[in-house]
Amino acid sequence: MRWLIDGYNLMHAAGRMDRRFGPDGLRRARQRFLNELAITLGERQASSTTIVFDASTLPLNQAPESTFKGMTVIYAIDDEDADTRIERLIARDSAPRSLTVVSSDRRIRRAAERRRATSRSSDDFLDFLDQLRSRRRVPKPLESAPDDLERARPDRPTPEEVDAWVLEFEEPIASLDQARQDAAPSLDWWSDLDLDEVAREVEREFRQHLRVMPRNPRR
Repeated sequence: MRWLIDGYNLMHAAGRMDRRFGPDGLRRARQRFLNELAITLGERQASSTTIVFDASTLPLNQAPESTFKGMTVIYAIDDEDADTRIERLIARDSAPRSLTVVSSDRRIRRAAERRRATSRSSDDFLDFLDQLRSRRRVPKPLESAPDDLERARPDRPTPEEVDAWVLEFEEPIASLDQARQDAAPSLDWWSDLDLDEVAREVEREFRQHLRVMPRNPRR
C-alpha cells in the first residue's frame, strides 16, 4: 500500500496546528510530526509514503522534494497550494488503485475517488496510527533460552525505540545545553585587575597550605 498524505491537514487533525508558533516553531512542529510518523509507520511503510505541504516559500535548508527517513516530503512551492499538487500526483499515478490518499479535504477525496484510489480522512488515519503503536507495544513471547539468566535478560532496543527516545528527549537536551551555554561565565568579563587579584589569591592559599603541611620526620 502506498500513502499520499496532505501534511498540514493531518497535523491540524492531530492538534499540531492549534497554537501560535513562535520563531522557528512551525519547522520544529513539522519536524517532530515527521519523526513520529516515520517511527510509527516503520521502515517498510515509510518508504511508500509521500507527504505534501503548502509552501509559498521553501523552508530554510529544504529542497522542494526530499527524502526523510524513507518518506518522500514535498513542498508545493510551484503550485497554488498542496491540494493542487496532490490532485496532480493522483492524476499522474500509474496504479491509483494501490494508492491511499489521506486528507479530510473534500476536494482531494473526490479527486481520489475519480481515479478509484482509496481515500481516508485524517482522523481515520490517526486511528490507524494509534493501532500500529498499540501493536508494537505488545511484548513478543519469549523464545526458548539455555538458562534462566538468558531468559531474564532484556532485549536490546530496536532502532524504532531508539528513535522514539531521541525524539522524546532531543528538545529538552538542546534547551539544557543552551541554558548551560547562556549561564557559563565569559572571560570577557574579567579585567587585568581582576586576573591579578585572582593570581594573588591563589598564591596566598598556596603559601598557607605549605605552612600547615606536616613536616616529614627525620630518619
